[in-house]
Amino acid sequence: MLREIHIQNFALIDELQIHFKPGLNILTGETGAGKSIIIDALDMLLGGRASSDFIRTGHKKALIQAVFDITAHPEIDLLLEEMGVDNDQHQCLLSREITETGNNRLRINGQFATRNMVKDLSQFLIAIHGQNEHQTLMNKQQHLNLLDEYGGEEIEKLKIEIKKLYTILLKIKQELKNLRQNEQEKNQRIDLLKFQIQEIDQAALKNDEEEELINRRKILMNAEKLYQNTSEVNELFAGNGYETIGALDIVGRLLKSLEEMKKIDSNLGQVYQMVENAYYQLEEASFEMGSYGDSIEFDQEELMQIEERLSLLSRLKRKYGQDVGQILEYRQKIDEELSSLTHSEERIEELEVELDQLGDQYRQLARNLSEQRKEVGVQFAWKVMREMSELSMPNAKFVVQVEWQEASNSTSGLEIDGINYQYGPDGIDQVEFLISPNPGEPLKSLIKIASGGEISRIMLAIMSVTIGLGQIDSVIFDEIDSGVGGEAGQRVAEKLAFIAKDKQVICITHLPQIAAMADAHYHIFKEVKDNRTRSDIVQLVEERRIEELARMYGGMEVASAKEHAAAMLTAARKKKAEL
Repeated sequence: MLREIHIQNFALIDELQIHFKPGLNILTGETGAGKSIIIDALDMLLGGRASSDFIRTGHKKALIQAVFDITAHPEIDLLLEEMGVDNDQHQCLLSREITETGNNRLRINGQFATRNMVKDLSQFLIAIHGQNEHQTLMNKQQHLNLLDEYGGEEIEKLKIEIKKLYTILLKIKQELKNLRQNEQEKNQRIDLLKFQIQEIDQAALKNDEEEELINRRKILMNAEKLYQNTSEVNELFAGNGYETIGALDIVGRLLKSLEEMKKIDSNLGQVYQMVENAYYQLEEASFEMGSYGDSIEFDQEELMQIEERLSLLSRLKRKYGQDVGQILEYRQKIDEELSSLTHSEERIEELEVELDQLGDQYRQLARNLSEQRKEVGVQFAWKVMREMSELSMPNAKFVVQVEWQEASNSTSGLEIDGINYQYGPDGIDQVEFLISPNPGEPLKSLIKIASGGEISRIMLAIMSVTIGLGQIDSVIFDEIDSGVGGEAGQRVAEKLAFIAKDKQVICITHLPQIAAMADAHYHIFKEVKDNRTRSDIVQLVEERRIEELARMYGGMEVASAKEHAAAMLTAARKKKAEL
C-alpha cells in the first residue's frame, strides 16, 4: 500500500507531501491545478522515462519519493533479496532524482538501482491506469497473468509443472548444442587434451616431491662444507688423541669422579644419573655423526638430474597449476572432459531420447493448459463485459484471445503437429485482450485502440471480476470518469468503493458522485506566491468536502449546491455500508 509520496521542484510543485489512507483516496481540483502532475511524478518514480523538462524553473533537480507498506508480502522480500537490497520487511522507499544534466538517480531503500530493477519491483507495489498507459493492461504478459490468476489453482498447478519441464528442456538443449559444436574444434580440443594428459602422466608426479628435491639439491651443492663441519664435530666428540680432548672423554672423567663421590654421599646419585644420561646421548650422537660423515659425497650426475626434474616441474606449473597437487587436479578435470568429448555421440543419443520424452510431456501439459485457458477466458470475458456494461460501455465487446505463435526458426521452437511454435515457462499460449468499444467495429488489441478513460474503466471492470486475486495492494485510476456522468457515473463510483474495500484505490476525478464515495478526499489547487504559480494539496474535512462537491456540480446556486452535496455524502456513506 502507498503510504505517502513526497515531490519537490517538479513542474508546478515546489514541495508536496501526501499521506494516503487505506480504502478510496480521491483527488479533485480545477482543470490544470496539477492533479495529473502527481501521476506523472509517480510514473517516473516507478521507472518511467524521466525528462529534465519537468524540473521546476530556477532549480537544478527534482526529487520524487514514495513509501510503500510491504508487510505480509514475502514475494517482495524475496525480490529485494535477489536484488541485494536491504529490507526491513515492513516498508519500501523508492526515490528518484531528475537533474538538468540527465544524471538521474534511482534508489530502493537508499541503495542505487536501475530502471529495470524498479520496474520489476513496481509490478508488486502499484498499478496506474489512465492516460499514461502504465503497467497492467499495456503489457501482454500481464494479460496472461490476469487470466491465470482468475483461473485459480488448477492453472497454477499446470504452470508449475510446465515451468519445471521447460527449465530441464533448456538445460538439455544447451548441452546438446555444446556437444554438437564444430567437429574440427572438437577434434582439436581432443588432441590438445590428449597431449596434456600424456605430458602430465609422463612426468609421474608425486605430492611433496618438489620439496624433497629442493632439499636434496641443497645438500649436494653444499657437500664439501657439510663434510668439513662433520669432521670438526666428530673431533669435538672424540678428540684427536693428541692435543684435543673430546667431549666424550671429558664427560667420562666427570662420571668417574661422580661415581667416587656418590659412594661417600648418596645424595649425589641424581646428579650422577643426569651426567650418565648425557654421556650416552653424546655417544649416540657421535655414532650418528660418524655414519652421516661416511654418507657424504658429491654426485654431479645426481645434481644434474635433480635440476632437470625441478625444471620440468616448473614448466608444468606454469602450464597447469601452482603446485603438483593442482596439476594432478587439472589432469583429472581434463580427463573427464576428454571422456565426455570422445563419448559425445553416445551422450547426444541419450540426450535426444530424453529431449523427445520430456518434450512429449511438455506438449501434453501445454495443450491441457491451453484448453483450460480458453475455457476460463470465455467465462472471464463474459463477466468483464457485464461489468463494463454497468460502467457506461454497454455495447463494448471484450474477448480473451488465446493463440499459438509460430517460432522464427526450428531450433527455437517446439514442434506440435508439424509446426514449430514459441514456447516458454508459461506454456505455448500468447494471451491478449481484444476489444471493440462500439458496435460495428472489429475486435482489435486493447493496447492499441483503447483511450485513457476506456483503459481505466476496463481495468475497473476487470478488478471487479478479479477482486482479491492479485498481489498488488494499490491501484491508481486517472480520468476514469472520462465520457461518463449521471447514473453511469454513480455506478463507476460504486465499483470504485467496492474495490476499495479490498484494495487501496487512488482516483483522480471530476465527478462529484465518485468524490462523495471517498474515504479520504484531497483537494489540489493552484496559488500565486511571490509572483510564481505553484500547486498544493490539502485533505478535506467534512465542511470543506461539501464545498468542494458543490463546486464540482457547477451551474447551481451556491446554497442549493451545498445542500445537494451534503445529501450526496449521506447517501454515499449509506451505500458504502451496504457494499
